[in-house]
Amino acid sequence: MRTFLNSRTSLRVAIDGLPGRNPKSLIAQRRARVWDDNETLVHTVQKENFAGAERLHERLVAACLPIRPHPAYERAALAQIRHPEARNLDNFRTWLDLVPESRNPHRVEGGPFTKTRDLLFRSGSPAEEIPLLSLFCLVCAEKGYGKLVWKDIVALLVKFEEPGNAVAFLRSFGEARLRYYTKHQPHHAAWIASRQREALIRTCCTAGWFGEAVDLIKDSTSLEIGSAARHLLQVLDNKNQKDLISVVLAHLPPKISLAFSTKAIIDGWTSPLPRAAVAAQLRHIKNLISRRALIASRLPASHLHAFLAQYEAAKGYSYGLAALRRRALLKSDNTSYIWLTKELFYLQQMGRHADVISLFYANFSSFIIPRKEGLILHQLAVLSANPQLLSHSVPLKLRIKPSDAWLIWNALIRISIQLPPETRLETLFSLRHCFGQYAAALPDHVFRATPTSYTAVFRSLVWAYGQLGDVASAFSAAHDITLIGKTHETNVVLLDELVTIHARRGDFDSVTELLDSLDSFGPRVQPYGRVIDAFLQARLVDLALEIETRMKEKCEYIPGANWRLDRSISRLDKFRKKEVVETEDEVSWWPDMTVSIEQ
Repeated sequence: MRTFLNSRTSLRVAIDGLPGRNPKSLIAQRRARVWDDNETLVHTVQKENFAGAERLHERLVAACLPIRPHPAYERAALAQIRHPEARNLDNFRTWLDLVPESRNPHRVEGGPFTKTRDLLFRSGSPAEEIPLLSLFCLVCAEKGYGKLVWKDIVALLVKFEEPGNAVAFLRSFGEARLRYYTKHQPHHAAWIASRQREALIRTCCTAGWFGEAVDLIKDSTSLEIGSAARHLLQVLDNKNQKDLISVVLAHLPPKISLAFSTKAIIDGWTSPLPRAAVAAQLRHIKNLISRRALIASRLPASHLHAFLAQYEAAKGYSYGLAALRRRALLKSDNTSYIWLTKELFYLQQMGRHADVISLFYANFSSFIIPRKEGLILHQLAVLSANPQLLSHSVPLKLRIKPSDAWLIWNALIRISIQLPPETRLETLFSLRHCFGQYAAALPDHVFRATPTSYTAVFRSLVWAYGQLGDVASAFSAAHDITLIGKTHETNVVLLDELVTIHARRGDFDSVTELLDSLDSFGPRVQPYGRVIDAFLQARLVDLALEIETRMKEKCEYIPGANWRLDRSISRLDKFRKKEVVETEDEVSWWPDMTVSIEQ
């Protein structure tokens, strides 16, 4: 080792074998970046050196080295089909498989495969490229981009392909989507399979492929295709396809969910989900609650009341639901509020109004309720409430939002008829007065938030007066919604309740007059089913038969389209055959405002 002086007379130490310069400069030099094979492949594709990318890809495959997915590989896939004379579908599929899967299958526009979709479907002659387009769409479905191409491929196949081939491909498309959801979102897999089959049945109805639609119905016994089956029956009836209607009805399960209703699930009129599917939903909701990730407007929180009904129908352990409730109530105010409002809605649908009141007073402040009447009805409700609902409550009471306050008002009115006879009408009048003032002060967008919100409370007022035999007050309460300035047209659901009251009293003339008024707004089967039930309650079978005859003349009755009406017709048939059926209690089976969001 030797020493020397530089121009600045600084002492430097020269290392043997190296030039005489500052060794720190060697360390300070930036090291050259080391590229691995995956980065080299991506860089080669981005430089549009597709021939070199193919050679490098073959070398990686031969060496059994993993290739990381990257959106850039879509460019290489497009290069394989850009020139028709040198098209290679195998390489096209190979490069498409290297594009990463979608993390959110609901937001796909503008992401991967968008350019390929536009090139294939919106330029050239797509009708001549159906094999290529089919291959591309299957890859999209397997990677979670099915929504990106669904409308385009359906429109193309309906116009240019044979029905049998088109339906066979769309079945494969649905199976590919199901594989993606089974892998990434297993708790939604059953729901997606049902929705995909419903979309396919509706496509067949639109295209006029009725035979294929019937075949799909035959193969859908394990799926929830209620709305699509109802739509198919309606289309077949309009086309006068009576033979196909009988085939569809013959292959539908006896308890198929033609129209969603929580009450129908519990009563056994629709098919509940398998216990394994309910257990998967339970685990998913538990994880969301733990992460405080419940969002009221998104699944599964938006349909939490449906999960509670399915859990009850699946005969699940009560401990599992109690533990889930306790976990939700101990989390943030937002999580506990979402859980409580959905559970209140579920209890209201089931007619468990005492549980609604008890759960409300245990977790919410009661400043919106009249103090005297609220205290009396709360004490009455606690006597028959489910103790498990009260085993856990929120640490600090919440304030209910105006959009959800109708739940407690409805329950208070419903349970008021259980008070002693001398206080019923007085309490009901006080509740009616206070609720009218509260509803009049609400903004219109809150009052009309959902079809079954505050309108249901006015309907309960009409029902309660009818139960107490005060027909004049019931008629007056039906017009309260107009007096407070919240509606500008006749509310048919309130007239439905009025015609039911007259039917229970056996007033056939008033029933006929109100039905004429309802028919003027358009034919509806709902009031006829209620009137038939009311006449059967009063043991007026002859009048119920007359109403059935009128219904078939005025309306279009399709068996299976309305499970409540089917139940009424079934009971009427039993009475017609002189089979004495004990009338069930009003609260246990009467469908109290159970019109769901899907309906």
